[in-house]
Amino acid sequence: MRRTAFCAATLVLLLGSGAVAEEVGQGKTTVRTGKHFRVVCHFDSARAADEALATVEALWAKAAAFYKIRRASKAPLSLHLYRDTASYEAAEKKLTGGAFKRNLAFAHHESQSAHVALQPWVNDTFLAEQGLPYQTRNLVAHEAAHLVRFVEATNYRSHPDWFCDGSAQYLKYEAMAELGLITDVLADPMSATSFGRVLALHKADKLPAVGALLRDDVAELEFFQRYGARRLFFRFLASGKHRAKLQSLWKAMRGMGGGSDFTERVRKEFKKLLGKTAYARLDEDYTAWLTRQKPVWEEVFRSLETAGAGWTQVAFASKNALAWKTQPVGATTYVLSGAVEILPAKGKQMNLLLARSGAGFVSVAFTSDYGITVFDYQSKNGGSWYSLLAAKSPAVVRGAPIPFEIRVDGRTLRVIVAGKDLGEAEIPKHHTMSGAWGLGAQSEAVGIWHGVAVRKP
Repeated sequence: MRRTAFCAATLVLLLGSGAVAEEVGQGKTTVRTGKHFRVVCHFDSARAADEALATVEALWAKAAAFYKIRRASKAPLSLHLYRDTASYEAAEKKLTGGAFKRNLAFAHHESQSAHVALQPWVNDTFLAEQGLPYQTRNLVAHEAAHLVRFVEATNYRSHPDWFCDGSAQYLKYEAMAELGLITDVLADPMSATSFGRVLALHKADKLPAVGALLRDDVAELEFFQRYGARRLFFRFLASGKHRAKLQSLWKAMRGMGGGSDFTERVRKEFKKLLGKTAYARLDEDYTAWLTRQKPVWEEVFRSLETAGAGWTQVAFASKNALAWKTQPVGATTYVLSGAVEILPAKGKQMNLLLARSGAGFVSVAFTSDYGITVFDYQSKNGGSWYSLLAAKSPAVVRGAPIPFEIRVDGRTLRVIVAGKDLGEAEIPKHHTMSGAWGLGAQSEAVGIWHGVAVRKP
């Protein structure tokens, strides 16, 4: 999700050669070759290589359908996957001299290769048993989408940012859905969060008009807002009645040369393809489509995967993963139940979150080899944590689902773990217990949430 790695014309030209990209270095590597891609994992993991190859091949199929590619790639495109930041940075330096060091993912036209650091970092046990982290597969698909566009259009350097960002995001999520990694873009935390950002812009009357989007005139927005606005506008076009016109625009773009006025020429071409009436209605149609979208999650810090029966949550080393339901519970008496499985990792704490409001929230922390702690988090003055209840439990260990029930009755919260009542906490008045619930993982922690749901007592 690093826009500058994909559409910055001058940076992509730095250094680089196919020979450099194919160096596998010292140590074990795992290589898989498909019909359209060659995957090089710069570490020993058959499962990681297989999943990466499945991801990029699914991406090719979606890109070929959209771009109307009716041939195989001339030679397999390359995807390089690195075990950690250091190995990624070493390879990136050879190709772009550090231009994309901070991105941890980029696509490189000259070598027809994409490069992704595994993230968040996970141990070998996780890779063997759970496979690639969701965030990594997301980026693998994203970079592959850019790479296909690079090799299909020689003027890729001039493409408008709304098309660069939008096409990669759209095709990525189409491929992820095909693989069963998401069931709905509105129910996937990463994708849903983007919808939420753009809906917030619309609500605040700050959403750029379609004309501004087509001109790439969105400098007033912050990075993720810009990215989201472009992404959703492209999805609106590609998933609805304008899809054929958007495909026709792609065909026209390939023969339009390049240059500083390319974005404006593309806008005029799209206007001609749509016709004056349809073009004039784009703002109205787009905002009507946008306001019909109802995202389910807001992910504050990544990453949570919600496809399938078990929801895997993996925290980065420097942040606690945090994802909230967008809709409040809407009651002050309810039961939040399910099970949490704490996997082997440096971190050992998973957090069930309740009562979100501007004042803060309540967290029930499950810490392996200890038990539970109920915290009162107050957001004022930079944030403060207060313990409301602490209890040991032999059931809170790694490697097995830990069943729980959190029973809320007004200002009283009772915690039951593996059928044992661990006690009751009185919730301070500044919390609204009818607020939204959420899921969290402490930094460097990894876990799986099973069947978490709210029900009446």
